[in-house]
Amino acid sequence: MALWQLLLLNTLAIAVVSTPAVATKCQSYWLECRDPTDMKIHKVIISKCCDLNPVCVLDRGSATNITVVFSVKRTIRSMPVKLEGEIGMFIPIPLPPDKNNVCKLLKCPLYPHHIYKVTFPLMISREYPPISILLRWIFDDSTDKMIGCFEFIVEIK
Repeated sequence: MALWQLLLLNTLAIAVVSTPAVATKCQSYWLECRDPTDMKIHKVIISKCCDLNPVCVLDRGSATNITVVFSVKRTIRSMPVKLEGEIGMFIPIPLPPDKNNVCKLLKCPLYPHHIYKVTFPLMISREYPPISILLRWIFDDSTDKMIGCFEFIVEIK
């Protein structure tokens, strides 16, 4: 396992332990990115990764749901979503056009001090090679400025 994976696993373990418990049947390992300040991610649930395993194991040809519970700190009229995977550097992973913006799944604008919940389907193509990869889920505003982000490790089998 690479050093970055060990460091992220250690950080994720600390983040999960230090996060207040919320009644749920599913808890997934994830880490909120530090830079964005306009969004607070309260919870991430990866439907096929509910066992508190630091590495989310997904089979090629399968599907999972990523549910994000969040709030925003300013009014957001559009929230494009991007997915990136780190293979030496971060590369974009395309999302379906009807699922690449929070506002296609929720009614916008989004307002401060409200809690929102959105679910994105994630298809794991049979074409993907078996690999362990750090995924970064990014939320932008209409000016392409990152307002929120979280990361998690996936092992594709």
